[in-house]
Amino acid sequence: MSSRLQAILWVRPRLRILNQLLLPHRREYVEINDCRAGHHAIASMQTRGAPAIAIVAALSLAAELCGLEFSSAATAQAHIRQQLAYLSTSRPTAVNLFDA
Repeated sequence: MSSRLQAILWVRPRLRILNQLLLPHRREYVEINDCRAGHHAIASMQTRGAPAIAIVAALSLAAELCGLEFSSAATAQAHIRQQLAYLSTSRPTAVNLFDA
């Protein structure tokens, strides 16, 4: 791993985020494999800042989708909409964050 500090590491299908709760004393990364883990990381403020929150939400959904198969496009679309709605509850005070 590089000595350069990176808040978000994405190597498909793996998402790892810097746990910002531990800074500046420790550098620890949290693996995000699905929307539940992404929601937790955002809600618990392991990731902070509107751009980082939006990226973690999008990539946690992408990581989850990499491991799923759907019987139809409609089923996939319904799942994606449901997960986006769930992720949007992770930081209720972030106004318009998920409009992007």
